[in-house]
Amino acid sequence: MWAGRLVLAAVAAFWALVLVVGSSNPGYSQTRDYVSTLAARGADYGWLGVLAICAAALAILATAVLLRALSRLAAVLTGLAGIGFLVVAFTRLGCPNGPAGCGLGGRFDVSGFREITHSAATTSSAALLVAAMTLSGVVLHRRGDARLGIASLAAAVATAVAFLATGGSSPGWIERIGILVATCWMAAVAVASLVARPAE
Repeated sequence: MWAGRLVLAAVAAFWALVLVVGSSNPGYSQTRDYVSTLAARGADYGWLGVLAICAAALAILATAVLLRALSRLAAVLTGLAGIGFLVVAFTRLGCPNGPAGCGLGGRFDVSGFREITHSAATTSSAALLVAAMTLSGVVLHRRGDARLGIASLAAAVATAVAFLATGGSSPGWIERIGILVATCWMAAVAVASLVARPAE
């Protein structure tokens, strides 16, 4: 199915862009700094950071298409999360000194319209995605596929814990664990759809 291939391509594009843009910004640390600051106003190649977040949003939206066969509600929640991450991509934070260390130790305040919108979209979208992962796990378990159901529920818990734990002076590594779990969950949904419908 085209949506499955799109999920895999978009996930790969997201991680590739995060690594490339991160290495292109002096002092930026993948284990310390936030992903979204790569798209900030003031970041080198910030437009590539925007593309990275858009790629993640596209992967989420394509995952929503795949989830329709399992649960329409899970598909709607996932679709809303994808739209939310598009909002995240285009409400760029202000990091005049570059993304390295931006947002750590109060270097920007969540006070302006752009920052408040960015923060609200990030939080709500993450919550919607976790809810979709949870619901998918419950539906799978009720349909008799306990192994996949438990895996989806475990992914939801891990993503939620990582999101809630993100903060402090070095949030990059825990944020990326949450993103990695979520993107692996989406990739698993995509692979399952491709295995089930290899001819499409």
